[in-house]
Amino acid sequence: MVENHYTALSLQQHIQANDFVRQFKSTSNFLLGHEHLEHCHLKIEDAQLQNTLTSLTVDQSSFAAYFSSQLSCNERLLLSTGIPSTNVSNNIQNQGLPTPSQLQNVFDVLSSTLPRLFIQPMNYKIYSQDVVFENRIRGTRTVGLYNYVKQVALLRCVGHLKFAYVRFEILKITQHPEEGTIKVRWRISGISGMKVLLQFWRYKLWQWKELLQKQESWYDGFSTFHVNSNGVVSLHVADKMMPDDEKVTEKNKGLLAAKLALLLGLLPQQNSNNLSDVMENLLINSTGKDQA
Repeated sequence: MVENHYTALSLQQHIQANDFVRQFKSTSNFLLGHEHLEHCHLKIEDAQLQNTLTSLTVDQSSFAAYFSSQLSCNERLLLSTGIPSTNVSNNIQNQGLPTPSQLQNVFDVLSSTLPRLFIQPMNYKIYSQDVVFENRIRGTRTVGLYNYVKQVALLRCVGHLKFAYVRFEILKITQHPEEGTIKVRWRISGISGMKVLLQFWRYKLWQWKELLQKQESWYDGFSTFHVNSNGVVSLHVADKMMPDDEKVTEKNKGLLAAKLALLLGLLPQQNSNNLSDVMENLLINSTGKDQA
């Protein structure tokens, strides 16, 4: 029942997202959209985000308005009061170790909130105001809770505009008290609205698990959350992890990558040959310019 509820909720948010954009465009309220754009400090000039919106036939004003409408009260507060930061401490990993109870608290919060990343706002109380997100997939780094919140919110919005079903799945999560870290192997899986439209008549809601197993696309990764002596995450390191060999062959992976790349519209057809690159663009470049 839990899986069915999530599936129904994800589909509902996908429909609502596209309805919102369609209705907003029909009102031609572009001034309001620009107000949202400025208020949320979105960098729509980023080429990859522009390409994503173009593939969705979503204009910048409509996306900004939708993005703003999806922010929780806490996210809105953090974005309105936060200040973008570019200063990176050289002692991020030398801020002391958390107590066992502090590490357990972060572990519990991540375990319960990460799987609902696409349908509920994150709990940002476990993150430092100066949290650093080190993306070893792209070799980039962002600084501050302001940037972290905006990135997660953007991922959530783009995910629902793109996919009728999208989910962040924890494959494995472990605590490491000796180094004050929590390590998470994760997977983002999704199925496009078009596939749902074409396959919907063949499946009932409780049979969607079968549909997802047959039709879904996914991207695997590995994250390490460094928890300091204050009991909050001061550093989040993301690394690439390829899908399990037993679930996908190199040949099938290439075909899946090409199809997903064309679906997302993030890359020209002739360059749509790597699922990892496509997901990196969706997960990272859609956030605006990275902080050096």
